[in-house]
Amino acid sequence: MEKPDSPTIQKARQVSALLKQLSDDEIEKIAPLFRVRNIPRGTTVLRPGEGRGRFGVVVSGELDLMEDTELKGNPLLLGRLREGGLLAHPTIFDVETPHISVVAHEESRLLVMSKESFENMLDHYPEIGIKILKEIIRVQFIRLRSMADRLAKVF
Repeated sequence: MEKPDSPTIQKARQVSALLKQLSDDEIEKIAPLFRVRNIPRGTTVLRPGEGRGRFGVVVSGELDLMEDTELKGNPLLLGRLREGGLLAHPTIFDVETPHISVVAHEESRLLVMSKESFENMLDHYPEIGIKILKEIIRVQFIRLRSMADRLAKVF
């Protein structure tokens, strides 16, 4: 993975609610902590039980969040992350790894921050870290509410 260039950072700021809320100065401070990951269509980014300890922003493309079911070969589509979507792996918070897969629905480009870089950001730029943590929590609550609504329609 390479360091992000200026056009990638600018594109990410255009599409990401997380990065839109940060000032130019704040972006300049944390941009070196990100890496760019280009993912070909159909590539499995994460397998069930893998701990990657990263979070990222979808700069372009789409990723499918899938969970295996009892019916082998018929995974359940939990959601699709599109441009601007936030992908936060639970192990970044020392939580057990989830049993989901993440697969590139189409060619995708991500800005990714490792757990080590995330912790470095929290240590050196706590005010930026708090903004990012608030956005991660906000997005997770929206996803939880959406999943609860979907379940309520089934039952």
